[in-house]
Amino acid sequence: ERRLHLEEVVLPSTLAIVGGNCFQSLPALRELIIPKNVISINWSAINDCASLKSIRMGGSESMPLSLSFEAIRNCPSLTCVEFLPCQLTFKGSTSPFQNLPQLNALICHLTAAPTFEPSTPFGTIGSGTTERKTLYRPAGVSFYDEGAWLNNLRNGLGFYVADL
Repeated sequence: ERRLHLEEVVLPSTLAIVGGNCFQSLPALRELIIPKNVISINWSAINDCASLKSIRMGGSESMPLSLSFEAIRNCPSLTCVEFLPCQLTFKGSTSPFQNLPQLNALICHLTAAPTFEPSTPFGTIGSGTTERKTLYRPAGVSFYDEGAWLNNLRNGLGFYVADL
């Protein structure tokens, strides 16, 4: 927390949990790659990182990945979140994504529908940007055209769908 000049973090492949407030108030952090062995990103794990532009997570279709409520929040420069293949679950009573006004690209390599426990899993992502917002997904995977993906991302937040 409050490492004012920290621009890059290399996480070990043995890491299993990104704990609450792990990446808190890191104004110079620009990119975050979560190792494929991580199974849980907890509440407020990535919070108040003003320069953070992209996050990549997942990486193994056989590994679960759970995002807790408000796991990623208050990152005003975040423009891209990429989900590599994994068994994704969104947990908690509110969205794992909060106050990400510039998010305009979700790159989802998921071929199986995630489990959604919150009622609005995408919160306030991308609601402030005037740029075109795109959800990139594997061609022919139909779950992106229904439920929370359709209602929240496409209808509510104006994301367009494009194939990877």
